[in-house]
Amino acid sequence: MSRVRVLVVDDEPAILGTLKKALSLEGYGVEVAGGVGIALERAAKETFDAALLDVQLPDGNGLELLQKLRAESPDL
Repeated sequence: MSRVRVLVVDDEPAILGTLKKALSLEGYGVEVAGGVGIALERAAKETFDAALLDVQLPDGNGLELLQKLRAESPDL
């Protein structure tokens, strides 16, 4: 059984680090991104099961990012 993969997107490094550590300790595979552009790059290379998104990001917003991610991966 493969690990559940989670993409965490936030522009605050402390939040990214905390969530990555907490989710990793629970057994999730975690990738982090500091903005929309990086998140889309990561999503183009990997498949994720879930995403935790900040609403306001420096290069866009989490709701628009969610729509783009779901368009590419409807099961997200």
